[in-house]
Amino acid sequence: MNVSSHGEIGIRNGSATVFVTTKQGFGPTGTLVSMNAPLVHRVNLNPDLLRWVAVEGRSHDLGGVYVIPSGDHGTCELWLGHSFVSDELDRGSLLSALFQMLVLSDQLDDLIRDRFGGIRFHDRSEN
Repeated sequence: MNVSSHGEIGIRNGSATVFVTTKQGFGPTGTLVSMNAPLVHRVNLNPDLLRWVAVEGRSHDLGGVYVIPSGDHGTCELWLGHSFVSDELDRGSLLSALFQMLVLSDQLDDLIRDRFGGIRFHDRSEN
């Protein structure tokens, strides 16, 4: 687990990392919890990929895949994201959501790389 200077926590599982941030101020006592996992980058942006993201990438019980265009000749990054607001954030609920995001992101980065190409987040230093 790593904690950045601005409070973002990174937790690794296999080939994936989930970054967790919190933000106060949603209602009188609400906390926004955001969990985001970079899956692959340098993926060719094409209609088949976008169709997969819109249908299969959004079909998970927890979280969904989203696209970030790279701006470098038609490639993109794919991330898995999930956010929720809680008035009483308890440890069990937070750990349960984090565990599910860790497992799902570790599966999805391999699936996406094998199907559409690209480089997994933790393999980026090798290329």
